[in-house]
Amino acid sequence: GFFDSSGDADTVTLSHELAEAVNDPTGGNQVPPWNNGHFCQPNLEVGDPVGGHDLPPITISGPSYNATYHVQELAYFGWFFHRLGGAGRVYSDNGTFTSYAPQCP
Repeated sequence: GFFDSSGDADTVTLSHELAEAVNDPTGGNQVPPWNNGHFCQPNLEVGDPVGGHDLPPITISGPSYNATYHVQELAYFGWFFHRLGGAGRVYSDNGTFTSYAPQCP
């Protein structure tokens, strides 16, 4: 319940922030500016472009433990830099993005 204040399920917010910290630990990893729908964003924030999209739930169970976790979908490096996508030519880890980042005007 700690991360539920935004309406996201259990570990969605944590997975978003952890992925961004791993990919851009200092906040200085610049990418070509992409349009996030409100303004041009020039940093490698792998969770921001796919906010609101989660991977299928992950259930872990054992003899005395049963839990389901929700993890946010993340954008691939190629989405930001307009390079070839992943397997199946997708640009996010659940396939929501099938083309490059939108250009800034």
